[in-house]
Amino acid sequence: MIRMQLDGTDLSNIADANLFVDTVSASVPIGLRATAHTTLTVSPGAAVFGRDMLINIPVSVDWEMTRQRRRARMTYNNKLSTKGTEGTMCVLR
Repeated sequence: MIRMQLDGTDLSNIADANLFVDTVSASVPIGLRATAHTTLTVSPGAAVFGRDMLINIPVSVDWEMTRQRRRARMTYNNKLSTKGTEGTMCVLR
């Protein structure tokens, strides 16, 4: 996102650079709130408020399915992180 906004932007003086930083700083939280989360499958704002953050439509979140997805993701990540380490010893200091 920053690269897209920076492309073709003239930052030859401090005022332009400050304006650019302010613009990007204002855009980042909106992007974070509106981006769909991997585990939730909806944006965090939509999960909390029950409405889409960009379009004014209701959103329903199945929290039990979210728990199951989260548990499955944690199990998968744990298997990946311990893959190939069965039977090896580690030294704790």
